[in-house]
This record gives sequence, structure tokens and C-alpha cells, in this order.
Amino acid sequence: MRRANNNFIRISDEMWVFGPVSDGVLAEILLVKKANKPIKYFKIVDSKDAKEIKVGEIEFEKGLENFRKII
Repeated sequence: MRRANNNFIRISDEMWVFGPVSDGVLAEILLVKKANKPIKYFKIVDSKDAKEIKVGEIEFEKGLENFRKII
């Protein structure tokens, strides 16, 4: 599965992240940043709406909060 996700990252123009960042999404974010592609972050407001947020507003899954400084 990770190989397929990495292929999507390679051919995409940008990355959109929805909801809290997990360890797998964090790895993908780092690949996108290394490729100098833009990343947009969104908070899910309810089941039908999402709101674009700033980097400082990103939520992380428990135990990953210390990675905020590398994003």
C-alpha cells in the first residue's frame, strides 16, 4: 500500500491532508516536502464540510505532536 501511495505522491502536483496527521501521513508529508510540492491542510468540520487551516493549526495523532516542528 505504501508503494502505491508513494507513486501517487510522485505523480501529483500537490498534497491535501484532511484531519489529524498519522505516522503514515507524516511519512508522505515528508516525501512531498522533499519534492518541493505544495501541501494544503484541512480540518474536518462535520461530515459534509472541511476548512483549510494553517500549519500551526494541524492536529496530530497521539505521540506525534513533537513532529510539528519539521512540518
